Amino acid sequence: MFRLVCCGCSGDVPHDAGRPTSSDADELLRALNTPDPDEEPGNTDEPHRWFDEHKDHIATVLPTTTADRPPDAARLLAKLWPLVPHDADLRWCRTLHTCGTELAHALPHSTVLAEAFRRGAHYFRTRGEYRLAVAQGRGELAIRRRLTDRQAHEAALLSLSQTYRAQGRLHRVVDCADEILENHIVENNPAGIARTLGLLGGLMAEAGRTANALHYYTRAATLCATLADTPGRARWQIHIGRLLWTTGDTAAARRQFRQTLTLVADLDPTTTTHLHELLATPDNGTLPDSTPGSASTDRPAAR
Repeated sequence: MFRLVCCGCSGDVPHDAGRPTSSDADELLRALNTPDPDEEPGNTDEPHRWFDEHKDHIATVLPTTTADRPPDAARLLAKLWPLVPHDADLRWCRTLHTCGTELAHALPHSTVLAEAFRRGAHYFRTRGEYRLAVAQGRGELAIRRRLTDRQAHEAALLSLSQTYRAQGRLHRVVDCADEILENHIVENNPAGIARTLGLLGGLMAEAGRTANALHYYTRAATLCATLADTPGRARWQIHIGRLLWTTGDTAAARRQFRQTLTLVADLDPTTTTHLHELLATPDNGTLPDSTPGSASTDRPAAR
């Protein structure tokens, strides 16, 4: 894993009392950048052992570095979060969280700090500490909003929406999707607009707002038709048909499926087969599940 040497002493020797120095932060950064030559490949216990040996030293050095050397503190945070064990003392984890919050004032445009926030959010989310995960995610989003990297901005929103979804706050997930849509509109990105309209349609369907879902899906399908994106158009039209089926309007659903079949019959054998399965379903039957990679709507992934 890593080998830490501070002030001429090995990492398992207690650090001297008193205020940490700049060299302490430098040693930590060097340790986090330097693989231990004695590490055995595949030794999954090593990160946990390294953390146990150095957590007290880190808890002393990081707050001082946050105050004195914010850029280095952000680098430390970004490197430390992936090493924190799942069962680490939550009070210790709050030290990292607090340092990140303080750094946000000093480094409002730091992509390194944004990445640290992303990793912190992922850590807290996997532990079920959603309030802290949201705070970390919003810290990243605040930075991304100030910058011009739209892709990174969207990734931050998707990451934050994962935490909101885990909390059961679907309205906040919708807010994130709305902001993504707004960004694509500002950037005049029709493909991104269509994709996000479809995402919003799925969220509306999940919330039981059928009319709104049909509206978004229809807009997405129409825009894909304008872009000559036949696979995209087929995807959203199938979702329209499936949603109509759940309302009991099987006739309208079948019209959607037949129309879509004419689009993809010679282009996509997998989707064609799936559409035949949909059309073969009796009016009082349950539609088969969507076929992965064709008719399904995959939620964008974010770590």
